[in-house]
Amino acid sequence: MKKSYKAILVFSAAMPVLAIAYVQASNPIQDFIHNLNQAGSANVSATSVALGSSPHSYSIVLSKPNLFKLDDSAKLVVANGTTVTTYDKAKNEYYELPETATSMKDALSRSEYSIWLAFYDGQAFGNPVQSQSLGTASIDGSSFNKVRLVLPSGNHTNAVLYLDPSTAMPTKAQLQKGDQASTTEILKVNSVTTGAALPASQFTFTPPSGAKKVDEASLMKPKWFTDLSKAESLAKQTNRYVFVDFFATWCEPCKMLQHDVLDTKQFNKLSKYFVFCRIDTDQQPTLSAQYNITALPTQDILDASGSVLDQRVGYSNPDDFYAFISKWQKKSNP
Repeated sequence: MKKSYKAILVFSAAMPVLAIAYVQASNPIQDFIHNLNQAGSANVSATSVALGSSPHSYSIVLSKPNLFKLDDSAKLVVANGTTVTTYDKAKNEYYELPETATSMKDALSRSEYSIWLAFYDGQAFGNPVQSQSLGTASIDGSSFNKVRLVLPSGNHTNAVLYLDPSTAMPTKAQLQKGDQASTTEILKVNSVTTGAALPASQFTFTPPSGAKKVDEASLMKPKWFTDLSKAESLAKQTNRYVFVDFFATWCEPCKMLQHDVLDTKQFNKLSKYFVFCRIDTDQQPTLSAQYNITALPTQDILDASGSVLDQRVGYSNPDDFYAFISKWQKKSNP
């Protein structure tokens, strides 16, 4: 017998980035911010490992006042002073955005990238900087200054930096999240060099052979899983939550939710924090019963093991939906 559900409808031109000087340098974290902010260029090579996941290596080349190149296994992002170009290596597609303070910051919003934001803005970590000295630590026989820093963006709340006393640059970072500041990702800085003269040509994007130029919405459109186990597996690998939309094809409020929210560019941007999954309750009744779905639409926030962290039943309007999901966006991960 097909299980019945009830449908619930509840009524209810930025300027380009400019370097901001930071002049005070009185302790290890201030030294790091000061030295990075005063450098004319910086070249970083690093590897991050989320617990239980494969290593993720990247390089970032930064140059004043507003040039950078970010290169990792999945994408290449180049800012040439007027345009930010993002190239998806797997799809061989790229899109362009006007270079603004927002587009620059968005490109470096992931926690493992955001620790370098002080290169452009000496107050990127706040004024005053929210940090805590943790003394010194020994790594491979060398002593480093250990400091906890509150991060301005990304999927982590804090970074414990191990700063080289001779350069003030980090050699390692523990990326932490949550009120208990538990470490979920380790960043190893392979090398940092500053001050080298860099030609403008280094920040020119040349499309690879056969690359297709698309609009941002086309490239950023996320994948929707219908197999929850696959969504959970990807969430574990990428340190994200799972957003599940329980729906039915006959459910009118479900269609409204999809039209008003789920099919929009604004929602697609949340893919940096969530893996998306849609479950048709008529097609997957056993799974729906497992999650006690009795009314539609129902939206669940799950951790990577499938445990329910939060739930919302019904649909009213986009503002109410984003008020629900934004709580987990702040706690989560791009």
